[in-house]
Parts: sequence; structure tokens; C-alpha cells
Amino acid sequence: MEATIKVKNLNKKYEGFELKNISFEIPEGSIVGLIGENGAGKTTTIKSILNIINSEGEIQVLGKDIKQNEKEIKSKLGVVLDDSFLSEYLTPKKINSIMKDFYNTWDKKLFEKYIKIFKLPENKMIKDFSSGMKMKLKIAVPSKGRISDPSISILEKAGLGLKDNANRKLISATFNKDIDVMFARASDIPKFVEDEIVDMGITGVDLINESEANVKELVDLSFGQTKLVLASPEDSTINSIDDLTSDMVVATEFPTLTKKYLEEHGLTSKIITLSGSTEIAPLIGIADLITDLTSTGTTLKMNHLKIVDVILESTIKLITNDNSFENKKELVEAVSTSIKGVIEAERKKLVMMNVKKENLDKVKKVMPAMTGPTISEVLSKEETVAVQAVIDEDVVFELVNDLRNAGAKDILVVPIERII
Repeated sequence: MEATIKVKNLNKKYEGFELKNISFEIPEGSIVGLIGENGAGKTTTIKSILNIINSEGEIQVLGKDIKQNEKEIKSKLGVVLDDSFLSEYLTPKKINSIMKDFYNTWDKKLFEKYIKIFKLPENKMIKDFSSGMKMKLKIAVPSKGRISDPSISILEKAGLGLKDNANRKLISATFNKDIDVMFARASDIPKFVEDEIVDMGITGVDLINESEANVKELVDLSFGQTKLVLASPEDSTINSIDDLTSDMVVATEFPTLTKKYLEEHGLTSKIITLSGSTEIAPLIGIADLITDLTSTGTTLKMNHLKIVDVILESTIKLITNDNSFENKKELVEAVSTSIKGVIEAERKKLVMMNVKKENLDKVKKVMPAMTGPTISEVLSKEETVAVQAVIDEDVVFELVNDLRNAGAKDILVVPIERII
């Protein structure tokens, strides 16, 4: 069977990267996936095949040399990208007109047919297309553990509740048709976001730093506060980092952060990586110390361990990657803004009441508010106004009594879901 693509001795060198002596053939009629780690050279190989970049070696596509027959070959190729890369100010109708000048075989009528099938407005600019016309946004959420339910809860309050919360799937739809939620291990989420498997994620600072993922932190979600600590047995003589020596053994679920911490203190102690129950390592004699997460220190005390030092203070963050932040900016910012609104509303209450105008100044004096109370007329025989304000939850008890004494009546205290 004749090969559709032939690559022989492909070489391309950048600073810090080299693609060397790559050769392969793809038979006609094949479906092929190109996979590899970040930086392995997948994009460089594809760009070389398409002659987008200059590289050394022999490349044939459809039986012809791509460098000598680029225009002819590319007129016969199709591509589906994760973004159109077309100007947002073009309309489908204008795109149809432009493409026929690039491709000799462009079928204008077929393009118009698909525009109708997919119900795309032919005179509407791409920038004005709905998100559903462009691409959905995926948010990774921990599938289990201490931060799973709070993460789902904050999404629900932000208007992104799961349509079927009782039967969670790997990828679950939300009540926003443009946004899906993917469930994953919390430790995998930073890399999923970095590798653009998902656009956004909710996970801990400890896991972000441990994975060394290149992500953008958007919002501190103000829950899941914990510390990564260095701990030793209660009866040991290790009371500070100065008591450690390089011949000691440290057990941990966080080898990267632990190694960095030890190196910063000039130590080369052996590190044993465990996947759970780190607290028992000193007890069974496989380690002298541990590094582990703790919120209250209770579990450490139960296992007769004492905190020697705090390595990292962690909280839960909403994260994204540079590409999603750039190409799905509108959706990413909408999610961030809604979640910020939920956090802002925590421990806030909306207080509403009716006040006679003669008592209004007294009420205003005792009323704390974010931006001052909102006052509106009430249709009543008495000269009365409605007053409402957002206040801190911890002042509600005393404030209600003060308001009543100042002349307010019909006082309502209402929880707030979001403040935008």
C-alpha cells in the first residue's frame, strides 16, 4: 500500500531542544495519532510535515515533496483545529469568499450547505458567536477527598451546578450549556490544566507546587486551609530543622517539595515516597521524620508526632492555563467573577426593613454597610421608606436590636449567594 506521508531523516534543532533522525511512513487510509510527553517534538514534527518551519530531511505528502509542491499539496489537505485562528471580525459569508481564493477545489455551495446545517448566522462576526458556537469550557474538580464537596458547592452557588449531581460521570454537564465539569484526582488536576486537557481546575497550592505545573492562579477559594509540615516522634531529640542531619530518612507524599526544603537547608537526607499513612513511618522504623499535610495537628498528635517546622501553607485555588485564558477569556473570566462573588458573599447577610422617615437618620447611624444602605419609597399611608444593606454576619445579632431601638420594623435578615 502506498504511503500518504513519508518522513526520512527529519532533523530540527532549537536552543535546548533537538529533533534527530526521525523517519516513518503513514500508509494510505490510516488513522494515526501522534502522542508523546510535552517537549517531545510532536508539534515540531507536524509543522515540518506541513513546511511551516524549515527543517532538514526528506518529506513527501501525497507522493510529492512538500517543499517543492507546497501550494498544490495544501490545497488537498483538511485540518480541524481546537480554535479557528480566523479573525474574529470575519463572518461565515466573508470566510467563504476568502477561502475560494486560497483553494482551487473550494466548494462554495457545500460550505453554504454546512452553514445552514449547523445553523450558523452567515452575516454574524465570529466574535459575536455564542460560546456554544465556538467551544465548551471544562473545569476539573477533585473526584473525592476533603475538597471535593466544597468545590462542587462553590460551583453550584456560582450558577454552575451539576445537572445530575446524584450520578456523577467523568464529565458532567452543568446548568450552563457552555461549561462542563470533569472529575479527577486532585493531584492530577494541575497537570491536566497545564496540558490543556481541561481549561480550569480546583486544587490545592500544595499539589500545584508539588507537580511544578505551569498554571495561572485566578482565585483563592478561601477553604481547605492546611499546612505541609516536617514532623518527628514526640520522644525524639529533633525539635528544629537545625537538629536534622543528612543521614536521616524522611517519609512523605510530597517528594518534590520535601527535597527542595531539605536542599534549602543544606541537607541531602534520603526521601522515601509513600502513597498514604505517612504518619506510621517513624513508628514502624522506616523513617526518622515525615512531611505531611495537617489542618489541626490532631492526626499527628494521635500518632505521637510533633511539628518541627512548617514547609508550606496551602489553600484551594482556581487555576487555568495561558492558552485557555487567552482563547476562552470571556468564559474563564465569567467563571472567575461568579466564584469571586460567592466568596465575597460568604459571612455576609442582606438586612431589609421598613423605617418611618422621622427615624431614618437614627437607623442610618447604626447601619454598617459595604457602600451605604439602599433606600426606596414604600407605598403606604405612613411616610415610610424601605432600607436594605449588606452587612457582616458577625454583627447581625447586636445590629437587629440596635435597629429595632432606632425605630426600624419588619426587619428581615436574608442569606446572600453572590455579590458581583
